[in-house]
Amino acid sequence: MSDRIKVRIKFSKHGPVKFVGHLDFMRYFQKCIRRAKIDIAYSEGFSPHQIMSFATALGVGVETDGDYLDIEVNSLTSVEDMMEALNKTMAEGVRVENVIILPEGTPNAMSSVAAAEYRLIPKEGGKYPDKVLAAANKVLSAESIVIRKENKKAKKKGRAVEGVNDYIETDVKDRIYKAQISENEFNCLVDASSAGNVRPMSLLELIYNEAGVTLDPISIQIIRCDLYTSVGDKLMPLDGYGA
Repeated sequence: MSDRIKVRIKFSKHGPVKFVGHLDFMRYFQKCIRRAKIDIAYSEGFSPHQIMSFATALGVGVETDGDYLDIEVNSLTSVEDMMEALNKTMAEGVRVENVIILPEGTPNAMSSVAAAEYRLIPKEGGKYPDKVLAAANKVLSAESIVIRKENKKAKKKGRAVEGVNDYIETDVKDRIYKAQISENEFNCLVDASSAGNVRPMSLLELIYNEAGVTLDPISIQIIRCDLYTSVGDKLMPLDGYGA
């Protein structure tokens, strides 16, 4: 039986560092762990690597208040010491917000994600138009919320595939757990599982289309507030174990 300790790290990422891609950010975190002298466990074999897994990739340009990664360590003094040591190595805009020791048998972060909460904010002090606010109330209160996305199987090497629809329409009403909008912010809690992921920008685009207004994605800052796992019929933040 392994004596390794499974640890979950919650971090935030804001500012220019949001443009760092996922793979480069993974390498960045690996370097921070080495600099912080964390006694992280390594895999076996010819090319050992740190035992680390992120809950989910964060899109380029998206900020986060709460994303997660799991690591295994051979030893640690305390979670407080680990958090302090890591934050001393972090670049501006990145901060470790919490560190917990996972109970034995806890699924890893990647397989645990069931939902995600987002804030979508107009940049540079902008506001959502009145037409969009009215359309949001109509769309979000409807009996079905159908999102249309391009069918990647509809084309092959630039040619249309006969008998395959260009778009797929999906009713995501039951995958939207909370959604509300004001002139300054669109907040939503949506399904983020591998089987039923709902993109917040797709939902906002649907609202804009209903309003007859063109949405410029660049004008919206997306902030992921937190990631949740399913416990019975309730949602719990991924660092909620033992809370």
